[in-house]
Amino acid sequence: MKASSQYTGGCPGNCSCCEGKTNIGSIKGDLTIALVGQPNTGKSTIFNMLTGASQHVGNWPGKTIEKKEGIFTLDGKIGHVVDLPGTYSLTANSQEETIARDFILHHTPDVVVIVVDASQLERTLYMVAEVVLFPVPLVIVLNKKDAAEKKGITIDAKKLEERTGVKTVAMSALTGEGKDELMEAILSTDSDAEYCKPDLNKSFGPVYKEVLELLRENKISGYPVEWAALKLLEEDKAVVADIKNVLDAKARHRLGVMLKACKRGTITGADARFTWIKRLTENSQISEKGRVKQHRFDRLALHPLGGTVISLVILVLGIIAAYIIMLPLMIPGYILFLLAAGTLRDVLIPVSPLLGSMFCDGILYGVSAGLVMLGFIGGVFFILGIMESSGYLARLAYLFDPYMNRAGLHGKSVIPLLMGLVCNIFGVMGTRVIDSSRQRLVTLVVTPVIPCKALLLVIGFITAIFFGHLAVPIFLSLIVVMIAYIIMTSFFLRKYILPGEQTGLIMELPPYQKPIWKDVFMYVYTKVKSFWYRGFWFITIAFFLTWAAVYFPGGSIENSYLAAFGHTIEPLGRIMGLDWRLFIVLIISFFSKEATLGVMAVIFGAAVSDTVNVNFISIDMAIWAVVNGDFGAYLASAGITPASALAFIYAVFFSLPCTGTLAIIYGETRSYKWTAGVLCYSVVMTFLMGSLAYQAGRLIF
Repeated sequence: MKASSQYTGGCPGNCSCCEGKTNIGSIKGDLTIALVGQPNTGKSTIFNMLTGASQHVGNWPGKTIEKKEGIFTLDGKIGHVVDLPGTYSLTANSQEETIARDFILHHTPDVVVIVVDASQLERTLYMVAEVVLFPVPLVIVLNKKDAAEKKGITIDAKKLEERTGVKTVAMSALTGEGKDELMEAILSTDSDAEYCKPDLNKSFGPVYKEVLELLRENKISGYPVEWAALKLLEEDKAVVADIKNVLDAKARHRLGVMLKACKRGTITGADARFTWIKRLTENSQISEKGRVKQHRFDRLALHPLGGTVISLVILVLGIIAAYIIMLPLMIPGYILFLLAAGTLRDVLIPVSPLLGSMFCDGILYGVSAGLVMLGFIGGVFFILGIMESSGYLARLAYLFDPYMNRAGLHGKSVIPLLMGLVCNIFGVMGTRVIDSSRQRLVTLVVTPVIPCKALLLVIGFITAIFFGHLAVPIFLSLIVVMIAYIIMTSFFLRKYILPGEQTGLIMELPPYQKPIWKDVFMYVYTKVKSFWYRGFWFITIAFFLTWAAVYFPGGSIENSYLAAFGHTIEPLGRIMGLDWRLFIVLIISFFSKEATLGVMAVIFGAAVSDTVNVNFISIDMAIWAVVNGDFGAYLASAGITPASALAFIYAVFFSLPCTGTLAIIYGETRSYKWTAGVLCYSVVMTFLMGSLAYQAGRLIF
């Protein structure tokens, strides 16, 4: 690499903390820079500082984990920065760890920047102890220098650099202090640097050398030999499987004997790293002038009962704040769309009812709904960005982890579940706050069963019409069954679809700080941009397809293709005790929960409208129309039994996620397999819940 200054540091090769040397190959061309580090070390802040608005957020190929990439110009070179998932190690216990280590191993980045929390030095240097075994150029960033100084901790970065052989920069990404030094370090990384490494030979004894010799004899490629030997002794399943596949029978047997002789390899490997870290930090002019007391607010905020109440209040107020923030921006736009729809209707309907309905009900309503969603998603993630940047989001996860863990979920799962009460689209997108891909997928699948505000109004109103004074106990039974559904679904996913060891929440509580507004706005920008590409157009298309299904061929719901489809598959509805009318309403709820009451009003004869746009009227308008049409009295004489009514309520409550939510599930997972899986599972559960409720209703009523 072209160097702008001469680097004279490096490990002498015979220090007490070093077992050997790693020689780095040459670097040519534009730079690919990998950012690695543990969660809460400020890695994302450094990524934003380097790349600014030149970012792209997607998913790793074949994975559901967010992939962040960006570019910047450095001394005439184009720096391509890849923000790898935050992990505590590079053992393949999760998709995040697998992605991070595979990128370093197989994509050969020109520089790996390891972000370390200067205020939590010994713990966060653990990642350095892993990466020094890789044949890649390294830079250590001692981030949060200001936070360390507030704790009374000072670190001699130069001495740490001399001991590790790794270019080391102390900085504060919060203030931008040290940015120039980081750029200099990236440019001046010596391609022939020799890095100090943990003394694995001393820790593991003769078995480590034996494994090394076996790998060298068999010319194992694809992994650094020393790192591969360590992972074999630590029983890393992926490495063990890969290496055994390329060994002959005799070598496999020898390796098996060696690994069997190594007891508690994982613990031994961890001890070797921490021993190395202790020796590195010893007498490195690290001093602590005084321990920082726990923040006074935490005494209440982390209390099991008081803290839970406070966090729920903060979450609810946060969601309300998101609405308040975005309403002034979204309402004028929504009103303009409604006025435009009305004007177009007056102009086009006399000329062509088809064109008028298509533009007003099929296109403009979908675009306006997508824009409203876009605005509110921006507001929600603005609030979440503030909570994360200030340090409160980690505390919220800590508080709710015991409750969520009983359902097999993550502490942060409470956020998308609560957001789902507003809209399931928000809830599915909210799963991005969960670090573990496995837990994120589990939460993503169960979130659509949370009743959004529209479904709550629909269910509450229909239950009151059908059952009167029994509405409250029936509604409570829905909540109880919903909790059981979440627990059962979570267990099924973790046991059969996403098998793996259930781990507890591993995290530290970061100090409170003022939000980094640049990070917050960048966070909002990337989420809104992601929704624009992944969700907005899916939602508008879903609205258009819904319109087409209920308009053609005759322009009314009763004679539509959707109604014909409902008549065709009516025998399926009979399993749940539903006639064709209730079954069509159930199908419509898949397209839009808000449309449920409007469709019921039309199909069961309430005086609302006989045009297709009834599918897009608001909830309060539908309720008003239903009441004024004496809908309750009509239903009483329509031959709907209490058992059928109960089945219908349960089927709608546990019905398919609406088309908008399904579109967002695909947008978040980028997987047809997962989207189809959620859809199929929801279909099965809808029929199961409806059928069980029907049989229960026949016994009760």
